[in-house]
Amino acid sequence: MTDARCAIPGCSRPTAFSAGKGLARHHCRYHVQHKARHGSHWHGTYLAADLKPYISAAADWLRAHHQDPLVAAAWSDLQYVLASAGRIDPATNLRGQPAKYRARVAFARLREAGISPDRLMAIYIGVSALIEDDYGSHRTEEFRTVQAAKAAHRLASGTHRRWEMWNPLGPSVPVELHAYPRCQATPGTDPLGDMKN
Repeated sequence: MTDARCAIPGCSRPTAFSAGKGLARHHCRYHVQHKARHGSHWHGTYLAADLKPYISAAADWLRAHHQDPLVAAAWSDLQYVLASAGRIDPATNLRGQPAKYRARVAFARLREAGISPDRLMAIYIGVSALIEDDYGSHRTEEFRTVQAAKAAHRLASGTHRRWEMWNPLGPSVPVELHAYPRCQATPGTDPLGDMKN
């Protein structure tokens, strides 16, 4: 094995391949994992506060152009994806499931939370606008998709349950369960897969 170094400027770690910890020949394991979480080897996830004005402007634009045939077609397609997503599966059951199944469950969870297609479209347009405005951003389709998905996922993620547990020594004890699925991005795959068509 060669002693190759990570291609990210300022990183002196060996590539995952040369360290024997993966197949990435140009990036270290840290930056490969960074891309799996954020959609970019070096750019992080945008904060909700950074996205808020862009999403608000996108929502205003969509309201002004709701009669546009392209906007109406996109809205109709997204409404169909939400309506046909099926039932929700608890977050604790998603580990090891394929990306297409996890995407379907994510859309089902958004539908059950009452998130409208307008809101999802505004998120995607707002993320796209922020990426274009950010001089240091990563302008790839994968980064745009991951950032939009993360912003939408914040609206309805995880499984939340509350119940009362019997206590023999006194009043019932309230119990809560908050479970979130682990991100299992596979390099080179589109998390939406066939859901786009």
